[in-house]
Formats: sequence, C-alpha cells, structure tokens
Amino acid sequence: MCHAQECNANDRNALLEFKAGFITYDFFFETWKSGSNCCQWNGVNCTSSGRVQGLRITNPFARHDSPPVGERNTSYTGVVGATLGDLTELRTLELGMILFNGPMPDTFNKLKKLEELSVGYNNFSGSLSPSIGGATSLKSLIAGGSDYRVLNPGLLPAPIPPSFCGLRNLETLRLSTFLLTGKLPECFCKFSQITDLLLAENRLEGVVPSCIGSSLGKLVSLDLSSNRFVGPFPTTLSRLTSLQTLYLYQNKFIGSIPSVIGNMGSLQVLLLANNSFSGAIPPSIGNLAELGTLDLSVNLFTRVLPEIGELTKLSYLSLSNNKLQGKLLPEIGKFGSQGFGLVIDVGYNKLSGSIPDVFASGNISSFSGSNNLFTGGFPLSLTMVGNVDLSHNSLSDVNSVGTLPLAPKLSVLNLANNVLSGPVPS
Repeated sequence: MCHAQECNANDRNALLEFKAGFITYDFFFETWKSGSNCCQWNGVNCTSSGRVQGLRITNPFARHDSPPVGERNTSYTGVVGATLGDLTELRTLELGMILFNGPMPDTFNKLKKLEELSVGYNNFSGSLSPSIGGATSLKSLIAGGSDYRVLNPGLLPAPIPPSFCGLRNLETLRLSTFLLTGKLPECFCKFSQITDLLLAENRLEGVVPSCIGSSLGKLVSLDLSSNRFVGPFPTTLSRLTSLQTLYLYQNKFIGSIPSVIGNMGSLQVLLLANNSFSGAIPPSIGNLAELGTLDLSVNLFTRVLPEIGELTKLSYLSLSNNKLQGKLLPEIGKFGSQGFGLVIDVGYNKLSGSIPDVFASGNISSFSGSNNLFTGGFPLSLTMVGNVDLSHNSLSDVNSVGTLPLAPKLSVLNLANNVLSGPVPS
C-alpha cells in the first residue's frame, strides 16, 4: 500500500500557526489537526520529501453570498500570516476569501521559489506588501483588493511598491481594486516575459509609458481601465501585434484615435468607452479582422467611416453617447456574419435621415438607435432583429419601407416618442 509522504515538522507548525490567526470554519480546516500529516490536509500539496510546495486556501464552493473560509482571530497575539514565509519550498500560494481584517503578511520575500501568488477578497488593510517584490521567481501575481461583498474599508491609497521592479520573471500581473496611486512605473517595461498586465480599478494617473508598446512584445491582454490616465491614445501600443484584449475605458484620454491602431491585427476586444476621444473613427479600424467586441461609447466621436463595415466578426458594437452626425451607414448591415447574436447600439447621438433597409441578414439580436434625429419610416428588414429600440426620434412615415420577411425574429419593439400618426400599419 502506498503511503503519503510525511510532511516536514517545521512546515506543519507554520501552517498550524497560520490557522491560529483565524476563527476558522470546519468545511475547509477540519483536516488541519496537530499531529496529523499536513501533506494530507485540505489545500496542501507536498514535494516527495514532505515539504509544502502548494497551498490553496479558499472556499471551493465560493459564491458572492457564501461565507469566507475564516476571519481574523482578534485574540491572536502574533502577526497574522507571518509564518507563511517559513514555507520556503512554496511554488504556489492562493489565499481567497480568508479575511485578514488587517495588513498583508510581510514575509513573502522569504519565498524565493514562489512562482504563483494569488491573494484576493481577503479584506486587507493598508497597502500592498513590499515584501512581494522579494519573491523574485514569481511568474504570476494576482492581487485583488475587493469585490462588492468584501469592501476593504481599511485599504489606504498608495503607489505600487518600488520593490515590484525586481519581478522580472512575471508573465501575469493583476493588481486590481487596491487604491493604487501615482504613475505606472516604467520599470514594468522590463517585464519582457509578461503576457497579461491588468491594473484595473485603481487611481493610477499620468500618461501611459511609451515603452509599454515598444518593450512588451508578448502582451496578449492589457487592462488599464477605471483609472486616471491622461493624454492621447498611446500610439506605441500599435506595436503590440499579439495583443488580443485592450481595455482603456473610464480614464481621461483625449484626442483622436491614430490610424496605426489598424496595425493591431490580433485584437479581439477593444474597449475605449468613457473617455474624451474625438474626431472621426479612423478607417483603419476596419483592418482589425479578428475584432469581436468594440465599445467606443461615451466619447466625443463625430463620424463613422464605411470601412467599419469590414468588421465581420463583431458580436458587440456600441457607439452610443457620442456626437455622431450624418446618416446611419448602410455598411452596418454587413455586421454579424458569424450568426444571430450581434448587439448594435448607436443611441444618444445626432444621426439623421432615413434608416437604411439593410437588416435582412438576421444576424443582429439587438439594435438601438434611440435618441437620435432619424426621420422617414420603419424599414421592415428590422423585423429580422430580436430587440429594436428607435424611441425618441422623428420617424413619421407609416408607409411600407421594403418588404416584410417571411420569418421575422422581432420580439421587442420600441417606437415611443416619434411623430407617427394615423392607424397602426397592418
């Protein structure tokens, strides 16, 4: 019979001391008992010599309304979590939904072999521990400050610790909702192996360093959303030819979108909403053949050019809440070649004229053109769209526009606040 390797006594004591810092719940910690083999405990993985190399403490049935794994024991006199630094063979460490209600441990610098660190929804106070920067073998660092259930009222605004500049082996860096302030450190441009750089929902400011685009050629995902970045669209990002997702929404970017954006041929998701981008949407955006999601809403764009019709893989397009003028481009009918499900929103603009009768493909599930200046009649090809909102326009013609399709898909139609009159057309 094969027996599990007996765990290292010092590692077992370090884990028991960690547990002592919390009021725990039996569904996870019931196996963590003094005198037993810690290599068989929930969440613990050992090497062949009995050293702890993996530790995952989280609720395996986690939902937003489920209880945490444990909460800080206010009678504990030690430094909560400090003994994690004694697990010097750790390669992976995940702490989720265990409420420290205090500062992060400051002993991560002892974990020289640690490659993956994930700390999220732990109700930390203070700021990110600079000791993380001493774990120089890290390949993945994920630190989430809060969600809507654990709000971390004790977090303090603070810049990204300078010690993080030493994490040259990072492939994934995610530091979200941690009240991070100041500028994005240019030393991040030396993370030559990084593929995912996600810094959403902080208070980072200033311009995006140009070296991000020129030095991080392996980037696949870049998320700088919900911060305070300023300046024009960072043109050097166009060099990131492997980039698939780019989130810059909810910042303070200004100016036009440069034509070089068309060089980012791998982009699948582009979210630029809630900024002050202006001018025409560049025709080169039609070169983004892989683009499935495009959100340019809540900006100051004035024109859309026909080349946007080349985005045949789109499943979501929002141009709402801009200053778009002129007629709705007939090229909009080219969208959705991938099948029924495309959502299009051009509401809250200044689009005018008649609506083109170009919706017969049946690929569009939702179309909103509300709060514009559209006139004329209702194109019957729009009945191939599941949900249509053309409220708050100036539609007035009840005569037929086009012919009624044989198998219309329309389920919701909103024509409120137009100037239609007379009997409802058959």
